[in-house]
Amino acid sequence: MGCMEILIADDHELFRRGLRSFLESRPEWHVCGEAADGKEAVAKAKELKPDVVLLDVSMPKMNGLEAARVIRRDMPDSNILIVSQNDANLMEKAALQAGAKRYIQKTRISPDLTEALEELSLEFGSLESGSNDRQAANEDEEKREGIADGKSNREHDVVAQKREQQFRAMIDALPAAIYTTDAEGWLTHFNPAAVAFCGRVPEIGSARWCISWKIFRADGMPLPLEECPMAVALKEGRIIEGAECIAERPDGTRIWFTPHPSLLRDASGKIVGGINMLVEITARKQAERANSLLAAIVDSSDDAIISKSFDGIITSWNKSAERIFGYTADEAIGKPITLLIPAECRGEEEEIIARLRRGERVDHFETTRVRKDGSTLDVSLTISPVRDATGRVIGASKVARDISERKLAERALRNSEERFRAIVTTTPECVKLVAEDGTLLHMNSSGLAMVGADSAEMVVGKNVYDLVAPQDRERFRAFNEAICRGAKGCLEFGIVGLDGEYRHMETHAAPLQTRDGDIVQLAVSRDITQRKRVEKALADAARQQKALFHLADELHRASSLEDVYEAGLEAIFGALECDQASILLHDDQEVMRFVSWRGLSESYRSAVEGHSPWRAREVNPQPVCIDDTDTADLGGALKATLKAEGIRALAFIPLISEGKPMGKFMMYFSARHDFSPDEIELSLTIARQLAFAIDRKRADAALRESEEQFRKLSKSLDVEVRLRTGELETRNTGMLKQSEQLRDLSQRLLRAQDEERRHIARELHDSAGQTLTVLEMNLARFLQEAQQKAPHLVKDAEETQQLVRQLTREIRTTSYLLHPPLLDESGLASALGWYIDGLRERSGIDITLAIPEEFGRLPHEVELVVFRLVQECLTNIHRHSGSKSASIEIAREGESVFIEVEDEGRGMSQERLAEIQSHGSGVGIRGMRERVRQFQGSMQIESSGSGTRISVTIPIRGDVQSEERSAIGPIRAAL
Repeated sequence: MGCMEILIADDHELFRRGLRSFLESRPEWHVCGEAADGKEAVAKAKELKPDVVLLDVSMPKMNGLEAARVIRRDMPDSNILIVSQNDANLMEKAALQAGAKRYIQKTRISPDLTEALEELSLEFGSLESGSNDRQAANEDEEKREGIADGKSNREHDVVAQKREQQFRAMIDALPAAIYTTDAEGWLTHFNPAAVAFCGRVPEIGSARWCISWKIFRADGMPLPLEECPMAVALKEGRIIEGAECIAERPDGTRIWFTPHPSLLRDASGKIVGGINMLVEITARKQAERANSLLAAIVDSSDDAIISKSFDGIITSWNKSAERIFGYTADEAIGKPITLLIPAECRGEEEEIIARLRRGERVDHFETTRVRKDGSTLDVSLTISPVRDATGRVIGASKVARDISERKLAERALRNSEERFRAIVTTTPECVKLVAEDGTLLHMNSSGLAMVGADSAEMVVGKNVYDLVAPQDRERFRAFNEAICRGAKGCLEFGIVGLDGEYRHMETHAAPLQTRDGDIVQLAVSRDITQRKRVEKALADAARQQKALFHLADELHRASSLEDVYEAGLEAIFGALECDQASILLHDDQEVMRFVSWRGLSESYRSAVEGHSPWRAREVNPQPVCIDDTDTADLGGALKATLKAEGIRALAFIPLISEGKPMGKFMMYFSARHDFSPDEIELSLTIARQLAFAIDRKRADAALRESEEQFRKLSKSLDVEVRLRTGELETRNTGMLKQSEQLRDLSQRLLRAQDEERRHIARELHDSAGQTLTVLEMNLARFLQEAQQKAPHLVKDAEETQQLVRQLTREIRTTSYLLHPPLLDESGLASALGWYIDGLRERSGIDITLAIPEEFGRLPHEVELVVFRLVQECLTNIHRHSGSKSASIEIAREGESVFIEVEDEGRGMSQERLAEIQSHGSGVGIRGMRERVRQFQGSMQIESSGSGTRISVTIPIRGDVQSEERSAIGPIRAAL
């Protein structure tokens, strides 16, 4: 057996190289080609005809599944193996449906590919072996027969051989396609006509029942070879007569034929073979189809098709003639054609007959005819002479088209032209005609008003390109030339009127042919300046809100001051669209220093560092904006520095802590810039969030530093106690006091954080949310007016309305996550139910909440703590545990509230659990402990390989609310 030829198709060259090396390590496998994409794989498969095609799924131009379908269709004998990195559960079924023999994952390519190729090798070997065995069996049988018959049969064989030669010579001389088979149906002989008939030279013994082609039934369905007439005759001895079949030649052409099989029998009547004559009937079938198609066309035509003799008698009448004239075929055929001709038009018929007798054709003759009900109609007649076999004109064929509606439309068109002119004159939109060279040929009064012209003479006859804004002029020129070449289209562009006013226009144009045959642009343009302003305002608002939402989220996630600075700069650029920006903070000597920046050179930072428009301890400093540094009252050196840096406008926005500046952020523009009140307010909003985040991170750093000092001091206690017991007691007292101070500070920070979340949520809901609500209402009103006055704006307005609604939902979701209003309005059960539903939808975790219906309300501060504890627990389950379910139980036990959260995740190791129990845990668990500690509660964590359970008990005291207010008061004042 020869080498198995293999084609590799994969877009990674390194993989192809490695696979080639792997395959060619076996001598019986040979890589005959490589392809880098699906289309190249199909082309090379057709060219190289490999035994096996290895196809990757993900390839450019055509993926492996599509390529497999094409190869399977064009090369049905090919063996295809699909190779991919994808999950076998997802891809195996698709690969087999595409025609592949097997799907192989790249992670197991070595064993699985070897196994697949070895199986294919065995199949190839069996095929070759079977062919050789059959040939050998035939030879052995011939030898045995020769020995058995002996010499006495040799003369008989010579006679039989001569008869066989005569028989074949006779078959070869016949013009019909004929072939013969043995008793098993294997091809034994065929004549030259059969070669021409099937389009190729078959190989003797290479096929059974037929001459190696595809056969179809008359209905186009494939005919299995074992059911073809020759196979039925040889197997069952039954001859099928009159069968009509279709054969597909190797070049793809198809022919119709009828097979005429006969059986060859020996002297004893045993079937020893068959002979089949194939009679081609393609021409007959085409003629039948053409006649059938012609009859169908005539019968399905929308026009009346009528034939008549020269004496005026109707001889044929189609369905449309019945519909148009009202007579049935029985009523019309045999009647004179004058049945349809009004008396005043009968002279036309005589003239038509004369022209037909001369062999002329009458085209598109428009006249009037009469229906059965007596009404008249306008028709267009096309009349052709009908000839007999000798070419003599014996009658006429008439095609009558009802043109009543067209005639009516022509009259209506003429009547409407004046009305159209009036409409063009009075329409509020600009209607104009523009020549290919840009000459303005016509403009209505509305258009003249838009361009600031008092009369048509001011612009008509002049070049319209002069009115187009310079930045749009070349686009408009190309658009106009395309329209004058026959295209249609629309374009948005700006114009500068004669009065100097800029307008944004939208035009819809189509080509119009003038009476002189020239093509000009017919355009209807409308002023969309106001729409563009609204679109820009909406886009700016969406961009700014997105920047603020992103800032709030990033500040919440920030783990360092550098993260805070980066989030702040990102928000400044995203919301304010400045060219450069920086953040500066006071150092220990209250000097402004750069801490983060973008787009500023070192020389500029060195020159201006330390500068501040406010005093170090100024109360409530206000933003300072410079619209144009060229005209501002600045020193010469500072102006030169700004100019060298490319800064034309800038603004100082204070970062305020406890009512005093802690620093500032700067935004810079390379061109003159007018700072609007909305822009300043947006800047202050960013500054407030940025200042709060910096204060919080500094407090966190101070807390960590104090805790580190505390840990260092604790480690030295053992030595100190041995040396100086008295000093240890003194220091221990100070340490305990400091620890209590740290805990108090931690609790205050948590309360301040909750208060700020509530404040931000309220601002998002009350400010941005309300603004968007008003905007949506305005859009609804604008949409209502647009439906009546400007339908072309409806689609854009509806899309804008959907964007505003989506933005409103996002703001609401963000504010609810910061502080759910249901907590204040409906209590703990409603707030937790909303949060759990949202998390269940986002994460897919099955979460159950058990809380008694008679649970009632808790003090506000306790409800907030319980909500935050559950929120932190579920966040940890979602991020770390891998659990698919979680259960929450909340109950009141006497003067305490009990919370238990449990999951079925991977749990924690004993070392990690011990670390958490010793309070060396992360920020999340530590925050939970601090929240529980401020109410003198307790928290217990249990974990194993089957999950984690957190149990919390919090006492409910009557004076909790007053203590909470007294604790938060100083923090709020500091903020």
